[in-house]
Amino acid sequence: MTLVILAILISLSLGFRESTQLSIQRNVRLTSITTRFYSEDVDDGAPTSIWINGSVETSEYTLSIQIGTPAQDFEVQIDTGSTDLLIYGEDCVGCPQDTPYRPEKSNTSSFIPCKGSAFPCPKCYNPKYCGFDDAYGDGSEVSGYVVSDFLQIGTQEAVVTFGAIRNSSANFEPTAVEGIFGLGNPSLSAWGAQSPLTYFLRQNNYYPAFSLCLQRQGGFLSLGRNDHNTSNIAFWSKVSSANYWAVRLAGMSVGNTALKSGVNKINGLFGALIDSGTTLTLFPSDVFSEISSLWIKQCTAAGLPGCAKLMDGSCYSGLNVNSYPSLSFTFGSNTVTLPPSSYFVKQMSNNRAYYCVGIQDGGDVTILGDTWMRNFYVTFDMATNEIGFSSQSASNCQ
Repeated sequence: MTLVILAILISLSLGFRESTQLSIQRNVRLTSITTRFYSEDVDDGAPTSIWINGSVETSEYTLSIQIGTPAQDFEVQIDTGSTDLLIYGEDCVGCPQDTPYRPEKSNTSSFIPCKGSAFPCPKCYNPKYCGFDDAYGDGSEVSGYVVSDFLQIGTQEAVVTFGAIRNSSANFEPTAVEGIFGLGNPSLSAWGAQSPLTYFLRQNNYYPAFSLCLQRQGGFLSLGRNDHNTSNIAFWSKVSSANYWAVRLAGMSVGNTALKSGVNKINGLFGALIDSGTTLTLFPSDVFSEISSLWIKQCTAAGLPGCAKLMDGSCYSGLNVNSYPSLSFTFGSNTVTLPPSSYFVKQMSNNRAYYCVGIQDGGDVTILGDTWMRNFYVTFDMATNEIGFSSQSASNCQ
């Protein structure tokens, strides 16, 4: 078989927010909106699952949401590495203008004042409204003003605050989505709020947890499922960072060979971030170098094609990806294996499939992104501050 090599630039989405800012403040609920919400029947809090779109090959996983009254529809990237919900606003510089959020079209929208609100609002916009400036790990940046309005996910709704983007860098959400939905820690919010999902769970009487099952195509976001009371989870790991959904790795292996890099190096600056907003899986430079060396050695010994060039970012057609080395990750006393079929990324060019290794040098951080997460069912429990892991199955991925 003739192998064709093609250097393809993989669209790498880094979702984690770079800096921490503010302590948590309570949600702003204006009287007119609060009255409407609490006059409605309260949901019984039964867990619900919602279909999500996207894939590793499209660079991100997305969720369909509605905002405002009447509802305005948006498709947003799901990002466990940031906190804020940000939507393209009208008259935005650098934003696509197809379907911007229009606060004047919603009967329930309200601008959050910069002074005297429940949020610190370190930045004022124009100049009396609460503003924001969010920066992400890929260097993208957006800014705008903060709004309160109804958010609907599936059939349920809640009052939340979110950012309407008025200025955007060109590399923020370069795909066809209309914003980003952060599911992370409140310390990452640009205006000192919890994730809108936190308010959504609370106002709908859900258990404070969510689960992600990222599949080859699409997947599920489960809300309010207490997996401590189910058989869905193989093991739990305590969150190791005050700012991120991150856990501590106790070790790693390439094939059957354990890494010699120490635990602190393997975990990088923050621990291993479980980040749905990052497409690939990243490791600190020294750790990536060791992984790459072991991977190439085992690949070459097995007589497989393209070993060195694959780890250098090139992509090959005609590969049997299942023949390449697997990666193993140890959390406490529990070890999970990432098969090569999960971390290889398929890219199409001229109607031919090319395969690229979805692992890269992350500088100072370890991020278990979509190429890692799409092999597992992952629960983020806010009540116990734990993350649960298991293999995907028909019982948990629905």
